[in-house]
Amino acid sequence: MTDIPDNVKDRIRTYAQGEWPDDFEMQRHIIEKQVAAFQTLETHRAQWATDPSISPLFDLAASEWPNDYEMELHTFQKQLEATQRLANYTADDVPTAIFEKIKLKAIQEWPNDHEMILHTMETQLTAWREVQKF
Repeated sequence: MTDIPDNVKDRIRTYAQGEWPDDFEMQRHIIEKQVAAFQTLETHRAQWATDPSISPLFDLAASEWPNDYEMELHTFQKQLEATQRLANYTADDVPTAIFEKIKLKAIQEWPNDHEMILHTMETQLTAWREVQKF
């Protein structure tokens, strides 16, 4: 654990002790999981630091889970997956103007949350298709 900054160690230790105050085996387990998640996040940060569409996802994940690196990593990975899906998202059966309007509205509603943008778009596109069948 020598490559983990002291302030991060303190956060992880405090989190583990708060979750399992009298169970040292669980504290150790939490510490191991949190350290692994922190290290994976650091690897992702190094990989994606210069990508302007990806780097804000770290802030989103950290703000949602300020004391839990495992959940922060999970959130980042889900956001990254959504970002990659959004980059190639098409709906050939929907007129371009409708698609763009749905996309713009989703981005306005969820400006930094790519997972929710994707969810909103999919929900709206499905609803649009159903309305057209009516």
